Amino acid sequence: MVTAQAATQPGHWKNSRIAGRITEIDGLRGFAILLVLFYHYVTPIGAPRLPGWSLVTQGSRMFWSGVDLFFVLSGFLIAGILLDSARSPNYFKTFYLRRIHRIFALYYIWVAPFYLGVWLDLDRKLGTFLFRGSVSLWMYPLFLQNNAPLWFNAELPGWMAMSWSLAVEEQFYLILPAVIRVVNRVSLAWICGSVIVLSPVYRTFLVAGNPQLNPGWTFATLARLDGLAMGIAVALLVRDKSCWTWIIGHGQALRAVGIISLPVFFLLTYFATTQVSMAAYGFSLIALICAVLLLLGISQPDSGFSAVLRAPLLRYFGRISFAVYIVHQGVHGMLMDGLIPAWSAHLSSLRMITVTILSLAVTLALAEISWRFMESKLIRRAHVRYKY
Repeated sequence: MVTAQAATQPGHWKNSRIAGRITEIDGLRGFAILLVLFYHYVTPIGAPRLPGWSLVTQGSRMFWSGVDLFFVLSGFLIAGILLDSARSPNYFKTFYLRRIHRIFALYYIWVAPFYLGVWLDLDRKLGTFLFRGSVSLWMYPLFLQNNAPLWFNAELPGWMAMSWSLAVEEQFYLILPAVIRVVNRVSLAWICGSVIVLSPVYRTFLVAGNPQLNPGWTFATLARLDGLAMGIAVALLVRDKSCWTWIIGHGQALRAVGIISLPVFFLLTYFATTQVSMAAYGFSLIALICAVLLLLGISQPDSGFSAVLRAPLLRYFGRISFAVYIVHQGVHGMLMDGLIPAWSAHLSSLRMITVTILSLAVTLALAEISWRFMESKLIRRAHVRYKY
């Protein structure tokens, strides 16, 4: 059983459970990226001759919500880092230089062939929609492309489709450090609560009177802040002694909520299918489920759920999740629509399965190379050179 432990200094409490790396969070990252991979690689496969396959495609329609789990995890981890170092003289410098080391290299390496593809007009030559979208090219280096569908009714091309969520997080990283630096924890809690309440209100007003709104409105920054805010809220809860003691003392109730989350998620899958329903409550419920899973993983290390999260396979996918997320749609689109020719109609499902397996192999190989030879070295360098 985990207990709340106080530091030796009077009035200064630190939660020993969140000191250092939390293995279960690596597992949650792995779970999140597997949901996203399944949604983009498996859900679109048409296999009418396989009995029950429709249950797979219908039941996984909301596996894109792995992105929302990433948002909650980002809110928790980034807010935690900032809360723990808010008084550091190197606060801003260390935070931003570490983020640059973590994100920029791989992102801009992936952007470079995108610009090359646009310049060479590869979409026309390959018959794809991977490079020539309607989003202005200047938006990608500035991490503003997520707002293009709402602002300009533009479409993100396949090569950069995933980058909308990274853009949301980069904008989040730009603002949150200043907020945490200048407000106390009580004020931050009120801000988080306000964002969680107002986000569905904003989304509902946005879509209720505009049925022709570009579906990409869901990528816009203001439309997806509640997941990040819930992650911050969890970071605050586990750093407050009274809240942590209450959470530990009500572990059974928390586990019950976690169990209930599963049918709630599948009910959303089948009933929250309109823009209005997702705007009004769908995204918020998904973010809440993700926050509950995070709290379970942190506060119940002896549970079966936490044991699953510590499984080596999930932790491995969590380790390479950033690179997998960056490259997986571009790889799949290039193989599916550009490099592997069409097969006969009755073999189309077999072709999709073959391409999916090949796409997964290429994606994992690229992610492993990225982690081993670039990401891990940059992360290590940043943590050695830049300290709070």
